[in-house]
Formats: sequence, C-alpha cells, structure tokens
Amino acid sequence: MDSISGKIVHVSNKGFFSSGQPNRDQEGIAYVPQTNSIYISGEKDRRIREYSLDGTWTGRELQIPELFQSCSTAYGFEALTYQSTTHRFWTTTESTLPQDGEQAVAGSNVQNILRLQSFDDDLQPQEQYLYQMDAPQAPAEAANYAMGLSGMCALDDGQLILLEREFFVAPGKLGSFVHCKLYIVQPTESAVNSLLDKRLLLEFRTHLSLLGRGLANYEGICTGPRLADGSRTLLLICDSQNRYGGVLKDWFKVIVLK
Repeated sequence: MDSISGKIVHVSNKGFFSSGQPNRDQEGIAYVPQTNSIYISGEKDRRIREYSLDGTWTGRELQIPELFQSCSTAYGFEALTYQSTTHRFWTTTESTLPQDGEQAVAGSNVQNILRLQSFDDDLQPQEQYLYQMDAPQAPAEAANYAMGLSGMCALDDGQLILLEREFFVAPGKLGSFVHCKLYIVQPTESAVNSLLDKRLLLEFRTHLSLLGRGLANYEGICTGPRLADGSRTLLLICDSQNRYGGVLKDWFKVIVLK
C-alpha cells in the first residue's frame, strides 16, 4: 500500500494451504500473533477452529455457547476477528438465531437481531451483546438474496467495526447490487442485555450493469497499516465465488479513517 494515500499498489498470491479436512464452508479468518496461528469459522459445522500457518488443524477451537448451535448453516458464523491488545476474539451469526425472531429477507421491514460474542485467550466465552441491523433496501423480487453481518474488525481501544452487507441478485442479473454499511460500536458493561448503540462510518454500493462489472460482495475486513500522517486504514476483500461466471472479480477496497 502507498504510505501516503493508502492506495493498493500491488497484490500477490502467496499460495494455497489445505488442512486436509472436509469443507466446513469456511468464512471468517482471524490471526493471533501470540501463537502465530489463525482461527477460521465454519458455517457448516458451527465451529471456530485453530490452524497453523501451513494449514494443519491444531485440535484447539473456541468453546461455542450452546445457544449458537441453533443457527442455520446458510447464516451461521460468517464474521470473526481477534485483537491482541484486548485479548478478545469476537464473532456472531450472519443473521438472527431462531429463538431471537425472524430473519430479514428482501422486501421486508425486519431488522436482524444478532448476538455479538467474545472469547478470551483461553478460548472460553465471555461478554455477549445484542446488535440490531438496519432493515433491507432490496425489492421483494430477488433471484437470490443474502442479508447479514459479513465482517467484524476489533480495534485496540475495544471498539468494533461491523460490516452490514445486503446482496441482491436481480431476476435478470443486470441491476444486481451489494449494499454495504460500516458501523462502529463500543461494547461496555452497561450495554449488556440491551441493544448496542451504533455509529455509521461509511455506506456504499457496488453494481452489475451493462457497462459496469464492479459488483463486489464484501465479506472480509481487517485493519491495515497506518499511513504517514497517522491515519488508520481498513482493508476489505470480497467473495467472488471463484470469479463466478467469468463476470465477478476479486476486489480489494481500502478505507482511510481520519
């Protein structure tokens, strides 16, 4: 990244490392510097496992509270983050748990209620907070649709940046869009058992049209390096479904926080 503007100047592929295990529909990834390992959340098995950097499963995993076992495999553990300063992992389900109400769908006014769950360095569950997403913007006539919280980023001051993502696929494909909103929240003891206050940082939309193929389904977020003036950067990465149909691309996005 350019140290002045934050613009990405080069991206390289460092190769692929297999765990040798069946596909868990892996989603969120969090790096832990103390152990030089990564944790990966799986929507299919509702587990968050630790792997060494060569892909080997270590046998360790976060101890998920029982209430999360009711989540669907389509809207399970998508987001995952870790902050070494606060010694906390954070995760949540992509959409509302069955016991907490309805899940938002295209054309509805339902607002997903999510449980943000933390874990300590011993992989044990700690704080839990309630978070309410915004209502959908997409029309009801959707060929495919996904609405949920697709990314989390823990900051060293204890705040969390949350990525609300709405992916609308139009019946004829053209006109499809992904609407993203980045909110920041401050989990505090006084907020337990009540909805967290949230503040909008950024809102943007990507499209698929006759002349533009910039549709990007952003699902990954992390902090990047600080710029020369001290500004913090955020890095976003999309899920292109292996560059689906030769139309979608692998997009990266940099956001500079002043």
